[in-house]
Amino acid sequence: MIRVHLDVAVAVYLGVSIAVLSLWMALECRRRPSHTLSRTDAVWECPICFSVYIDSRSESISACPVCGALHKRGEAGVQYSGGKEPTHRGEPAAGEER
Repeated sequence: MIRVHLDVAVAVYLGVSIAVLSLWMALECRRRPSHTLSRTDAVWECPICFSVYIDSRSESISACPVCGALHKRGEAGVQYSGGKEPTHRGEPAAGEER
C-alpha cells in the first residue's frame, strides 16, 4: 500500500479541484453564446403597457403581444389628451384621496 500523509492528500485534492475549475471557467469564457441577437432592431418596448418583447418580422410597426396595441418604431409614448393621468400600482392621482 502507498503511504500518503494527510496534508499531501489534501493539497493534491485542492490542486486538482482548482485546476479543473480554472479550466472549466476558461472554456466557458471563450465559448460564444449560442442565442445572441444579431439585430437590436428586433427589440421593442410597448408605450402602453411597457412590456419589452422581440419582433423580428416587423421593421416599422409592431403589435404588442401583451396588450395588442399597434405602435411604430421610435414612437415617443402615450400622449394624454386630458382628464386624470393614469396612476401606477394603486397610487392615487393628483388631487385624489384614497
